[in-house]
Parts: sequence; structure tokens; C-alpha cells
Amino acid sequence: MESYDKVVTSCCNGCYFECGLLAYVKEGKVVKIIGDEKNPMNKGYICTRGVNYKHLLYHKDRLIYPMMRITGKKGEKATWERISWDNALHVISDRLQEIKKKHGSFSLAVAIDGRPQHWQTILLGRTLGTPNVWACTDLCEGPAIVADHVTVGQLITQMVEPEYEKSKLIVLWGANPEVTHGPYWQNILNAKKAGAKIITIDPRYTKAAEKSDLWIKIRPTTDGALAMGLLNIVISEELYDKEFVEKWTVGFDKLKERVQEYPVDLVERITGVKKEKIWQIASMLGSIKPACLYSRTGVTQKNNATQTARAQTILISILGNLDIPGGQPIPKRYPGLVLRGDFVYDPKYRLKPEIENKRIGAQRYPLAARYIHVSHNQSVVHSILYGDPYRIRGVFMTGTNPVLSNPNTRKTWEALKRLEFFVVSDYFMTPTAEMADIVLPAATWIERNDIGTEYNQKCMGVRQKAIEPVGECWEDLKMVLELVKVMKKKGYVREEESFVKWDTVEELNNFRLKDTGMTFNDFKEKGIVFFEPTYKAYERIGFRTPSGKVELYSSIFEELGYDPLPDFQFPLESPEITPELFEKYPIILLSGVKTRPYWHSDGRQLEWARRILPNPEVEINRKDAEALGIEDNDWVWIESTRGRRVKLVARLSDKIPEGVASAQHAWWFPEKPAPEHGCFDSNINVITIDFPCEPISGTPTYKGLLCKITKVEG
Repeated sequence: MESYDKVVTSCCNGCYFECGLLAYVKEGKVVKIIGDEKNPMNKGYICTRGVNYKHLLYHKDRLIYPMMRITGKKGEKATWERISWDNALHVISDRLQEIKKKHGSFSLAVAIDGRPQHWQTILLGRTLGTPNVWACTDLCEGPAIVADHVTVGQLITQMVEPEYEKSKLIVLWGANPEVTHGPYWQNILNAKKAGAKIITIDPRYTKAAEKSDLWIKIRPTTDGALAMGLLNIVISEELYDKEFVEKWTVGFDKLKERVQEYPVDLVERITGVKKEKIWQIASMLGSIKPACLYSRTGVTQKNNATQTARAQTILISILGNLDIPGGQPIPKRYPGLVLRGDFVYDPKYRLKPEIENKRIGAQRYPLAARYIHVSHNQSVVHSILYGDPYRIRGVFMTGTNPVLSNPNTRKTWEALKRLEFFVVSDYFMTPTAEMADIVLPAATWIERNDIGTEYNQKCMGVRQKAIEPVGECWEDLKMVLELVKVMKKKGYVREEESFVKWDTVEELNNFRLKDTGMTFNDFKEKGIVFFEPTYKAYERIGFRTPSGKVELYSSIFEELGYDPLPDFQFPLESPEITPELFEKYPIILLSGVKTRPYWHSDGRQLEWARRILPNPEVEINRKDAEALGIEDNDWVWIESTRGRRVKLVARLSDKIPEGVASAQHAWWFPEKPAPEHGCFDSNINVITIDFPCEPISGTPTYKGLLCKITKVEG
């Protein structure tokens, strides 16, 4: 039996779900990682990335020292030189101050989102005086954040796990947790074993659909019409919770009138879902309680996303499923804990409203600015390129890779070339990092102390160092703390201006726990602490909306000139809206498909992952492929209506509808030459649209674009 020097209880941060893990250490190195059965977040489950995380830690190409560009313009092959942390911090502080002094604080931005620990970077930006946070939130769950806030006052449909084990009905809508959110999927399967019913709404016949009691093969991007049709049946058949609707909602009569515009026959024609199935969903929703909704980017990455998310939230609300055991939870926290989100949303950590209102995108997308507290992603790119409404000139970025994740990514590449100063913190030299002036080596979750599993509804788990950071890696929080110290010493930042009030990571961790009755050392001793969830908080404090109720008719939307009631619109590119394009580009493209070995663009240099999935793939219906002369494993071109194209490997399947293709995202090839590393060869976002964006939340279209597919010859 193998022996180990120690076993360290921690929480993963390789994605947003913070599974409890045990790290086995021998001679100062992590040699094994397993799931922690004591943590209710994952109950011992561990994904393939977690098991193999040690290969990232000790990879030969991992960044382990600060590096500075010596020769080569951005976008060209560069010469890099190792520098000390002291030198890096002084150069960064001087260059940021130089830009700020010459062009003002709005000419700076911080960039976040690829790595879940990012709130400290936002505080750095606010300390610099800039409201501009370049993030990918509006590319992901942004529409759901806006929809939930204007309807119930806070986020409830994404990133907040229901108590699946207490649910009787689970609706998976535009989501595939079997691939993307393993611990949730295990809990859903356990609920099914206990008798819960599962409905999956997805054009593809996924593993989640296979395990469901009812699979709804919906036409891509028509989710809003289905949601409105379901609301019509639920209301007309009086399947809703009458007591809840009467006491805790406003605008029901107006909603009732609106949903009559979506009779079942019309919804069937729009969605391709047989009306018998639509009635069956409505009947199950109306008769099985508690029920919960798990919705993801299959719903939010298109032009009608916010109103679709609104219809979903309204549906689950009027059925009486809000904040009940097994229903749709309202987020809870361990008593006394300062959440990471508090540093983003609490007014005492924010700039003055008159400054926040000048963040890029705030005038065009005011609700995204209000509820997400970031700048509009594609408007930042536009700002760098065209100086509208002003020009971003310097960026401090932690752990995100917009060259891969942004739509129309060549435009982002061109924008990065224009930056006067660019700092990137990451694990590897990504295509985005290749554009930087200084690259900083980031420590991983297994090399730092932090508070994990804090958004679970039952517990809070410790994240603690299993080993000292490899090389000279620093965690992002330490980078920010040390940089602000240097800026204060140089007189660039006055103490009263700083939102970074702590000198060390330990001090910050203790601050966050001070009202829990624990120090961080106490927390490390416990490893995990539990609390009992409470329910129906709205009966005590109401909802955080202007009316204090669930706003079926949104007063906020009405004030800003948006339709106060949910509705449906066809995709920007579709047989109904652009029939002439559909003749030339007859395939509906679903981009952004996730895979088990990779976290978005992370991991392409890991041998174990490339053995599992060596090349980017696009799933094509067998009949479509046969008509196009395409065989399984052929390389194919995917070309958009804008004339751009990328190549992926065809995977033929009967599990995807005819006329639809489903492409993996964020592909690059570390083995290919710098600086591009093949980021324009197979990244599906080369052909996606950056503008126009969804009018309320500013989301670009990743789902439902038209394309044509041809075999790569030769």
C-alpha cells in the first residue's frame, strides 16, 4: 500500500462548481487527487479534469516566472525575458499610472472570467478609478442574471443548485450537466432513483436526454416560444399556484393576455414540438411539485435570450416553486460569511454611481451594467479599436482568453494589438497571453488558501494549499495585494481611494470569516462546516424588486422602454427572417459545445486530454453528411454567412436533428507556432457574430446562426 506524507482537504476551483477534493502529497508534490465523500457538493464524485489536475501542475510548459516582452510587436513572434516579481510590479504600476495620468482612469480596464477567482481583480480596477471590467458574463449567463433580477430580485436559475434530492420534477433546459456539471448530474441521477421525473429540452439527444422521462426535441433557438406556450396552458388551465400568484406577484392579468398570443398550434409550428408533448410538459409542471429548473447557455446565447429567460423564471415562479425544499432556491450563505460576490455588488466596495454609469456599454445595456457590474464585452473591443465612447489603452487581465471565447475573434485579436500596455496572468502562454507586454504566472487552486463551496446551499468548504506554488507562481489575489502596495508607496494610489484594504491573503481570509466566529485556521481545522437552509425568505422580507413581489409585468423594463412582458422573436438568421441566406447556408449552427476534458479553452496542452479528444469536432446528422459526401472523421469546412470559415472533424450522429450542426468551441493548438497557436484554424468563434447583440443584455449570437459545411479536399 502506497504511503503519503499528508492528505489535504480542499475544494477544486478548476471550474465554478467547487467540488470537495482530497489531495495526496508525497515529497512536496501532489501525486493523487480524489473526491471528498464528506462534501455534500459532490459526495465523492470527481471529474476527469480533477483526477488529472496534477498534470497541469507540473506541465513542462506551465508559466512559473514573470515574463516581459523584449522584442516583437503584438501579434508577431516575440522574445520573452524572465524578470523578478519586484521588477514586474514596478513596471506594471508605472505603466498603468502613465496611461492614467495622460488619458484618465477610464482609459484603463481590468479583465476577468476564465478563472473563477476574479473579484480581487475587480477591486484593483476600482482602486485605479476605472469602472471598466472586461468580462465574458454577457457571453454566458448574463441574460439570466438580468431576467432573474428584474423578475424576482436576484439570480435563481443559474449557478444556484436546487436540492435535487428533494425535487419531484427536474427540467433540464438548454443544459447538459452530464458533461458540464458532473456533481449536479450525480445529484439529478440520485433524485431520479428516488422517483423524480426528468424533462430535457434540447435539440440534441444527449446522455441527459437519454436518462430523462421526457425528451423534447426542440428546434434550435425557439425556446422562448415554447416557454410562452407553456405559460398559456398553465394559466388557461389554472395549473398555477393561485395563492402564490395572488399574494406574491404583480401583472398577472397582463401576462394572461400576452400568453394568449401563443396558442399550442402556433407553438408547435414554431418549435417543431408536437402539441401533445407541449400539453404533457404543462401537465407535469402543473401536477408535480416541488419542481426545479436547470437552464444554461443553450437558452442564453441568442438574440431573444433575456425575454426567454424571463418566461422561464415566470413559469417556475407562478407554479409555486420558489424557495421551497426541492424547488428553485433563493441563494443562501453560511451565516456571517463575506461572499466573494459582496466585493462586487456591495455599495461600500463600489465606485460612485456617476462613475459606474460611464462604464463602457452602460448606456446601451443599462441593466447588464446594473446587475452584472461589468462592461459590455464587445463594446470594449470596439472601444479599443475605435475610441468610442472613449479608448481603452491599458488592460490588466487575469485568467481569461478572449481571443478564443469572444465572437468574431479576429476582431478581438486586432484590438489587443492596439493596446498600449497589456498584462496577463495565466497558467500557460495562450494566444491571448502572447499579446501581452508582461505575463504573470498564476498559482492554481491547489496552491492557495481560500474559502470554497460558498455558494452551496448547505455547507462551506475550505480551499487550502496542498503544496507551495510551483516556481514563482503567485495566486491572483496576492498579485493584486502586492501591486496595490507598490502603487501606494509610489503615491499613485491614496489609501482613501483604495478598495484593497488588506496586506496579506491570510488577513483577507480572516476578514471574510470574522463574523462567522472562526478564523481561517479554525476553518482549516474543520475542513467543512454545515448549516441548515431556510425557505420562503420572501414571506419575511419580500422580493428585491421595486414592488417587493415577483414582477410578471416588469416595472424596470417598462421604465427603460423594453417590453414589460416576455415575448418571442425568431433568430437573426433563420428561414423566417433571412430566407435568401437559408438557401445558401442551409445548416443551423449551435456553437459553444462543451467537452469533459477541457474547461473552455484550458487544457489543450495536456497529453491525457488530447488522447481523449485530440481534435475539434462538429456533430452532423448522418443524412446531411451523406448528402454532402462527408464521412465520419473527415475534416470539414464550416463557413458562415459572413464568408469566414474554420475546419473541424466531422462526427456523424443520429442524435442531432437534420439541418443542424453542433460545434465544440475555444479550440487552439499549443503545439503550433506562436503567437497564434492555430487559434484561427478551428475556433468556431472565428465565424460567430459580435454585433448586433441581444438588445437587453447585450449577448452576441452563438446559437442559431446559419452556415454551410463542405469536405476539406486534399
